[in-house]
Amino acid sequence: MGGWIPNAQALKKTNLEYIHISIGMFSDYFGMPHTKSNLKPRNLFLDIENKRAAVPEDGDVRISVAYSEDLDRFIVRLVDDDSKWPKRGLLSGSDTSVNELIASAEKATSHVLRLDGFC
Repeated sequence: MGGWIPNAQALKKTNLEYIHISIGMFSDYFGMPHTKSNLKPRNLFLDIENKRAAVPEDGDVRISVAYSEDLDRFIVRLVDDDSKWPKRGLLSGSDTSVNELIASAEKATSHVLRLDGFC
């Protein structure tokens, strides 16, 4: 959650309009370096270069992913809209599982990933 709680508490003391947007994870991380993104590369569950994957629980837990440029467009639409913002917003691009991410990575790279327990 990082620093959003102190920020939200500070915003409540102002007259500023604000929204807390939940996005799950950025899908950009799973396509780097081949996916256009301004995010810094980071291995989340998948380490394609070293042919490894970290699997939480049984790997079937559902996760929500969204592309960073979709968040950009979402924010632009919010700012351009004259309606009152809700206190919370949700951006969900796709729901998937770590097992599905692993299967997609293996198919795309033609490499079998070594599965490790979740760290």
